[in-house]
Amino acid sequence: MCGKLFIDSKRRFWVGTRNGLLLFDRETKNFLPVLTVEGKPLEKHSIRAIVEGLNGELWIGTPRRIVQAGIECRRKSGNKKEIMNR
Repeated sequence: MCGKLFIDSKRRFWVGTRNGLLLFDRETKNFLPVLTVEGKPLEKHSIRAIVEGLNGELWIGTPRRIVQAGIECRRKSGNKKEIMNR
């Protein structure tokens, strides 16, 4: 189930769900699951908010915390794709 939709200033499309955060990969036309935020697993967290700060940083709200940091995704091929917020 989809909870939050967000397009940032870099035109990246983010989807927050009950089971984590997804980023649309324009190259593969697939949604990539976000693996970590601040080096901590995010897959099982319910995403309650997605907002962009004044300097282009992405803030993610879960039931337990609000985080801002680099985000790591995994493509279907298994290769990790590092997504930096700035």
